[in-house]
Amino acid sequence: MDYKLPPDPRVGTVLSGRYRIDALIGEGGMGKVYAAEHVAMHKRLALKVLHRELSVVPELVTRFEREAMAAANIDHANIASATDFGKLEDDSVFIALELVEGRCLRDVIAAGPIPIRRALGIARQIASALAAAHALSIVHRDLKPENVMLVERNSDPDFVKVLDFGVAKVPIGEAGGAGPGVLTRIGTVFGTPEYIPPEQALGQPSDGRADLYSLGVMLYEMLTGVRPFTSTSKVNLVGMHLSEPPPKIEDRAPGLGVPDALETLVARLLKKSASDRPQRAEDVIKAIDDILAHPLKKAWRPSRSGALGWLTARYADARSHLRPALGRLGPLWERALVALAPVRVGLRAAFERVVAIIERIRGNLPPAFAKRIERVRSATVAKVLVGCAGLVLLLAVIGVVGSLRKPREVLTPLPSSARASSAPVPAASASALGSSAAGSSSAAPGAGVAPSSSPPPQSSVDALLEQAKSRSNAKDDAAAVEAVKAALAQDPATKNDGRAASALFQAAQNKSTLEAAFSLLEGPMRDKGAAIVHDLAVFAAKGSAAQRRAESWLGSPGFTAAASPELKLAVAMRRARSCKEVKKLLPEVKASGDKQSLPYLKFFREHLGSYPCLRGDSLLEDTNRAVSARAAKLDATKP
Repeated sequence: MDYKLPPDPRVGTVLSGRYRIDALIGEGGMGKVYAAEHVAMHKRLALKVLHRELSVVPELVTRFEREAMAAANIDHANIASATDFGKLEDDSVFIALELVEGRCLRDVIAAGPIPIRRALGIARQIASALAAAHALSIVHRDLKPENVMLVERNSDPDFVKVLDFGVAKVPIGEAGGAGPGVLTRIGTVFGTPEYIPPEQALGQPSDGRADLYSLGVMLYEMLTGVRPFTSTSKVNLVGMHLSEPPPKIEDRAPGLGVPDALETLVARLLKKSASDRPQRAEDVIKAIDDILAHPLKKAWRPSRSGALGWLTARYADARSHLRPALGRLGPLWERALVALAPVRVGLRAAFERVVAIIERIRGNLPPAFAKRIERVRSATVAKVLVGCAGLVLLLAVIGVVGSLRKPREVLTPLPSSARASSAPVPAASASALGSSAAGSSSAAPGAGVAPSSSPPPQSSVDALLEQAKSRSNAKDDAAAVEAVKAALAQDPATKNDGRAASALFQAAQNKSTLEAAFSLLEGPMRDKGAAIVHDLAVFAAKGSAAQRRAESWLGSPGFTAAASPELKLAVAMRRARSCKEVKKLLPEVKASGDKQSLPYLKFFREHLGSYPCLRGDSLLEDTNRAVSARAAKLDATKP
């Protein structure tokens, strides 16, 4: 299937009798953003339109209304304003916003770390915008570089515009809406994992201090080019925000020359407890003004391009992850230094003897040659010789250790009860369909997991899953698959854990571990494995071994036995070869399809010319509307 989008039908039309649509400038899961012009006022603006099928979902309309109220009521130059909110002729909900044309802060950071004075200037404007929002008890809750634009105004190329208050906490009564209350729900998690404050990650009530935490992450990233916490796992990222202390800026960017006051400010912004952070955005503005009032010393900054940039980033990451462990080893290290003091004295004496020998050799050299090297100190020559000897010794040790290392060794020895059979795991039989569809966590006969009379210790299974996650992050897919296999052998319910799913999804795309990963996905992972195989068919590189293997299994009896009814409906649409087949499936999809069916429904809507039997009635549109609303409601209820 070719999923290329056709030209947008709204471009060139006039919406709501006053907005001429000039171009589509963005599109997401909720709607589209157009560059438009008010036909009477001749004013350019941005028009954000919610997808029509989502306009019947109250939660999403409320989110749009929240953004409109926040942007309309905060009168501040650094916030993109809203001028209109309403409904179009086809019942789609829209917002008219200030058209901001400039550079996204994300793109500016991607080009490399931002100089200290410039970064502070940008952060000060963001804090000023937050101060205006917080004065109205409006909390942004999703502050990140993607939501900050830099435009040129009054010869200032870095004039800030804060965008997207779509998940803001807005007091309705104070913002001019109808009725009292606040547009938010306690227990719901908002925000982006890379910038999320700890209290938001826990679903707790948050106030303006949550935005200040996100600002701290952004300021850190502007200065260093990297975020304080990095991980390929979103869950792991959130955990780091909750528990790990952020590394110092100087540790992430050695030689940057950050003033102590700036290091202190960023550290305060990133405190885990909101009560330990600056309490108001105005406090942040004052702190930045105090820093800018003093001259900033120039410091050498390593290049972020090429091999040197890669090595610098890896060094910074290694230091940040090793720092807590080294801190715990501090007392032991001090005792070791005391115990090794005699050794250090002996080594120093040996080095001095080497220097004396070099001095004697230089005294016997021909005068002409000795004059050429007279500027080179004997101690320097000794250090070079000792360094070369040490390097040779290190290479020898690495060679010996490498020859002794066992291939594919799992870091943690597995208990004997967890050692699964090394034979391939057979696919589940069709008789398992009923229990699989019902979401049973027990292993079906022939699924490759022995039943257990008593539940295994959760700590043992969790340790294996943590091992799988860490090995997967380190690209050691073979060890990750073995750890997941052992966890499944201990507890079949492991199939529901995201760490197992993530490790197997990655390992399935590695040629060396493809077979081992698919044996688990097609066996003990049951319904969750079927969903991952479907994702591989959709998202793996087209024509790759993983994509071909996944596509093949989607039509097998094993998939039919393991997959949920909703997934089987989606795959049936994927494999439909005629318009009649598609139309026959639509009533069932309308009644029970989930978000896995939405990409296929979208494709059929955009290619009606190839499916003429779908044009005679509204069945396709009704199905898409019903499935979209069902999926949106399910997402809205997730914690």
